[in-house]
Amino acid sequence: MIIDAYNTTQDVRGRSDYLTGARPGEAPPAHVPFDPQRILSRMDAAGVDMAMVCSLAQRIENDFIIGLQDAHPDRFIGFGQVMPQADDAVEEIQRLADAGIRGLKLHPSMHGYHVADHGLLDPVFRACAANGMAVIINALDDAFCAPFSIEEIAKDHPDVPTIIAHMGAV
Repeated sequence: MIIDAYNTTQDVRGRSDYLTGARPGEAPPAHVPFDPQRILSRMDAAGVDMAMVCSLAQRIENDFIIGLQDAHPDRFIGFGQVMPQADDAVEEIQRLADAGIRGLKLHPSMHGYHVADHGLLDPVFRACAANGMAVIINALDDAFCAPFSIEEIAKDHPDVPTIIAHMGAV
């Protein structure tokens, strides 16, 4: 079985310039609704059996990811997203798990927290452990998500499969 381990897949609807790829001051491109068949066709052409799908837009897209996984459970492995500093982060993780989402995507640089902040992330990792969820963390070239800090939190939570995305790339 071949699994594509990382796909940022979303249905943005012009929600922010960042998510549409527009440069500051430019109008975002016209909204083109996400068509799951487009990614499924590419997966088929490449011989990919399943793909992990996540979003950049934290909770605003979680329902989209749930729907995508529900519509194609044999092809898509959904990862939700939370902002750990949100008051309801742990509750949202439970909601994701109850919906069958298998992992959590964390993006410290985008959401403004440090992965070394155990007071913030320990409850998130405990909720993921309780629900058998993996965690994927973007490790970009900045202080928010240095790979050594990810290693530290992963060692403190050995029961949570932790995936480092990008490994310090910009």
